[in-house]
Amino acid sequence: MGVNKEKLISLVKDELQHFIGNLSESNLSETVVGVRSQLDILEAVDRALFLELHTNDSRNENDTTHQENEIVNEFEESVSEDGLCVRGYYTQFIRGGCILSKDDPNSVFVPEKVIRDLELKTGDFLQAAADIEKGAHISNPRRVKYQFEKLKETDEDIEDVRFVESLSVIQKRSDLPGLYVSITQNDNDLPFEAKIMDVDITKYRLQEGDIIDYAYSPENFNYGKVIWKYEMDNFVEKIAVEPKKKEIKRKKNMEMDDVSTSELDSLRIVTVGGDNLKLHKTAKNEIEKRGGILEYFSGNEPKETIISRLKIADLVAIYTESISHSAMNLVKENCKKYDIKYLCTKNIGGSILVKKIEEMRV
Repeated sequence: MGVNKEKLISLVKDELQHFIGNLSESNLSETVVGVRSQLDILEAVDRALFLELHTNDSRNENDTTHQENEIVNEFEESVSEDGLCVRGYYTQFIRGGCILSKDDPNSVFVPEKVIRDLELKTGDFLQAAADIEKGAHISNPRRVKYQFEKLKETDEDIEDVRFVESLSVIQKRSDLPGLYVSITQNDNDLPFEAKIMDVDITKYRLQEGDIIDYAYSPENFNYGKVIWKYEMDNFVEKIAVEPKKKEIKRKKNMEMDDVSTSELDSLRIVTVGGDNLKLHKTAKNEIEKRGGILEYFSGNEPKETIISRLKIADLVAIYTESISHSAMNLVKENCKKYDIKYLCTKNIGGSILVKKIEEMRV
């Protein structure tokens, strides 16, 4: 539902009263910014930027005819009279894209998240409807939020304007400053190290070890941009902690077994599968007290998430009793692809898992 002028003016009035009523020497700058933003909204209203609502009773035959015409011409580029709905063909950039021509004043920018969610490619026909319900236009009329919908997929095979290096680990170089990402266009090509632009480092708060997707021009590997950063905290499934009473009761019995060693020496181990949380907690305890690092996945996470962690693992253990065939095949294929040692096992205790890991290292 849209917002009519009368209601919007009332909202602005309330905001202005709030700012003026709380004006003081300490918040003078903040008040100036707030008042100015509300005045911008009033200017937009005066230019009839926003859609006037019509009740169902006020709709006439002309409205119905207009809607029917819109359905007939649904795949023609268009901009609604109020400017809040744009339809057109999608164009891909190195990062993001747009509906309509890039130089068109009515063009709408399409962010990377939408590109991923809708699996967009150049030539798809999209609709962008201003999401004025969320009030983005009230705080800043120049920064309207949109809801995107893919109305039709293109049948044309259009040449990519970008290549994407997915799930890449950011690295430093000993001989040069900055952060770099390795690019391999074909399996037989030697990797090329592209330097990440300072503006991207600042924008995404990048550092060595972060995992990103990097897009670059097919004609110039040096021209590229970070298009996605994977949040590390979202990768690892939380392992349930047993109640404190049980921990206290067992503490004395475990004291002799909790002596730490360094035999695994920061070895990064990933386990996939298994639905017994106690199993994974025991494995985590046994591995970490020997200096190793354990990450656990059920196999139900997004494949990109699993692959990104496999790429930086030293060893992988697959619990075959509780894992889907697709997840098992995904892990095996990527372990072979990245030359990572892995073992398949039934559910086993932490100490036995450690023994098998030590045998694999020999």
